[in-house]
Amino acid sequence: MLGPGELRAGGFERGGNTKTHGIVRGEFIVHDGLPANLRHGIFAEPRTYRVSRIHDVAILPDSAVCPPGFALAEWWDRSSAEFREHLPRYYATFRADDSVMRWARYRGWRLQEETPDGNRVRFRLRFDVADEARQFALSFGPEIEVLEPAELREAVLSAAREILLRSV
Repeated sequence: MLGPGELRAGGFERGGNTKTHGIVRGEFIVHDGLPANLRHGIFAEPRTYRVSRIHDVAILPDSAVCPPGFALAEWWDRSSAEFREHLPRYYATFRADDSVMRWARYRGWRLQEETPDGNRVRFRLRFDVADEARQFALSFGPEIEVLEPAELREAVLSAAREILLRSV
C-alpha cells in the first residue's frame, strides 16, 4: 500500500476497459496550418486524438506557485467553454429506422434535432470530422440514409460500392 504523497509509476498493467477505468478524459487536437517543420509523426495531419489514460507519471522536484488572484474554478469554466467552442464540427442529416435512434440518442449532446418522417426518423448529428459521420452511416447498412451533406452521401455510396466489389 502506498502512503500519502507516494506514487509508483509503471508498476501496473491495464486490467480492464479504459472507457470505464480511464484516469483522464480529454482531447488533443492537431490543428491544420502547422508550419512544415512541425508536421511530423502525430502532427503530420490535422486530427483529434482522444486522451483516456496516463502511461507514465513522475514526481518532479520543482514546485508550483499559484499566481495571486488565480481562481481555478473560474479559469476551468472559461477554458472549457473556449475549448468546446473551437472543437471541429461536421453536421450530417440522416433518415433512419427507429432502431438506429438509440445509437443516435446515445451520442447525447451530438444529437442536434430529431423529427418523425413517415415510418422513419429524420435527425441531425454533430461529428468532429466527415470520416466519423461516414463510419456512423456505414455501420447501419440499409437502416439509414444520408440526406446531407451531398459529399457525405457520395462518400457512403462509394464505400458501399467498394464493399460490394470486394465481396463478390
